Amino acid sequence: FQGEAGAYSEDAAAKFFKEKGETTFVPCDSFVKAFDALQKGEVENVVVPIENAFFGTLHVVYDLLIKSSSVNIIGEIVTTDEFCLLAPVGVGISDIEQIFSHPQVLEQCSEFIFNELALPQSATQALYDTAGSCKYIVDQSLKNAAAIASRRACELYNFQVLKASVGNDPTISTRYLVLARGAIAPSIHDSVKVSIVFTLKNSPGSCMKALAVFSFRDINILKIENRPSARSGGLASQRPWEMMYYLDFEGNTLNAKVHNALKNLEEFATDIRVLGCYPQKQVYDPVSSVLGTE
Repeated sequence: FQGEAGAYSEDAAAKFFKEKGETTFVPCDSFVKAFDALQKGEVENVVVPIENAFFGTLHVVYDLLIKSSSVNIIGEIVTTDEFCLLAPVGVGISDIEQIFSHPQVLEQCSEFIFNELALPQSATQALYDTAGSCKYIVDQSLKNAAAIASRRACELYNFQVLKASVGNDPTISTRYLVLARGAIAPSIHDSVKVSIVFTLKNSPGSCMKALAVFSFRDINILKIENRPSARSGGLASQRPWEMMYYLDFEGNTLNAKVHNALKNLEEFATDIRVLGCYPQKQVYDPVSSVLGTE
């Protein structure tokens, strides 16, 4: 996973693999290094965030998926990450002069920071990782400093929870992908989804024709997103500003209906890649601590 020990990605990985027995979690300081470790066989799986209900898609993950042809999506998990105000033992809320966290987390906790704590903008310090913020406070021996991070990070760095659930909206969730070398073949009876990426010729009606191969077969599209193909560096088509489409849809590649839809799509697409066929998302309920399938 990307981040320091105690990062929310590690939390998601622990929830996903909790039924798999003893698991070792390996922190990486960048998404690039996490993908590299997977492709080199140094780890069996990588867990990465792909989209957040507030900030949207993490495009860097999609880009790395396309460049990494041996990497496939084998699962996903959706979690509601609890943002906690953490500080070293002995530091109280009234002592706080600086708050460290990932920039997106600071934004998602802005009402608490600026309204409840009444701190100025200059008091917020953005770092590369939430758990890394705890580590930074310890490494720098900072006084009167706090971090916004997970309960897992609190335990690892021997901090205290000054206040839990400090996010602007406690219902905001993040979807994480579970990656592996090589694909899996889910049972035809499982609740399964497929993720693909494809490029189209820049011609009238090309997008409508591509999507029609799914609607014609009553295949439900769950997500569609496009961006310039030159960003990927991994597909055959590299003409500047030719659009690349990411598509998630319900179905199984073992199903004849899905197989035929993908074959039909080849008539319109200049390039197609199946990123993964995998079980529908597991949703983690932090209150009951139970995993379920949505």
